[in-house]
Amino acid sequence: MRLASLLLVACCLPAAAQQPWLVIAGSFPSATEAIKLTAKLRAIEPASVVMSSDCENLRQGLYLSAAIVTTDRAVAQSALERAKTIAHDSYLRECKARPASRIALNVPAIDPSIERVPDDAVNWTDEDRTSTVAKLPSGYLWLRRTYVAAPGDPQEGRRTAALFFAAKPAEARQLTEDCSDSGHAQNGTRVALSCARESAGDNLFHEITVYDTSTARPLLQIKHCRKPNLPTPNQLACQVEEVDAQGTLRLRPKQLEIPSK
Repeated sequence: MRLASLLLVACCLPAAAQQPWLVIAGSFPSATEAIKLTAKLRAIEPASVVMSSDCENLRQGLYLSAAIVTTDRAVAQSALERAKTIAHDSYLRECKARPASRIALNVPAIDPSIERVPDDAVNWTDEDRTSTVAKLPSGYLWLRRTYVAAPGDPQEGRRTAALFFAAKPAEARQLTEDCSDSGHAQNGTRVALSCARESAGDNLFHEITVYDTSTARPLLQIKHCRKPNLPTPNQLACQVEEVDAQGTLRLRPKQLEIPSK
């Protein structure tokens, strides 16, 4: 029964019981140490990394190694004693969750696969490790950053899946399995997503795909275009990417009709 009470989140609870309690085993300015401690804690608790910026009342800019996240203070208090066997300075804090934040939506800030990133992966940054959620006019865009063990991979195993959900992450639909340097727009049931797909010198070339959010089905694709906009559900506007003979990137506006099917 104790486990059944864990990870209850703001999107699914009455207003009077929305705020989670965190058993914080450690707080760090960067992701790697928080990830290492969280992996140790998972031997005794369903530990996770929480971003302090998701909580209005906590010091900002920190990665928190949380032994447990729960709306039941008694459960949190019990977990605190167990957490102290691994991290003696563990303490209990209430999180006043920001609306539409990862903790309010029950979206993990750090995917568990990130724990497998090799220690010698020197080009990885905290941004590469941290998933984000963007509030759209209707729903959310979840950029889920993961690690894939792929020898010789030019991205060193980095992947950023783009998913859309209307209200619950458990019902998210994947739009694409990898999308770097992304941009997005939404109008009605259409979402336009731009992802970097090619490079020329120092310049990135993007591809924009327009999806039907109810099915995650692509309706339109255009290469070498960025900064998507949907003036209407049936029109895509973007900036076409061109590189001149000197290697200078130039952008020009373009507008297209989106097929209905």
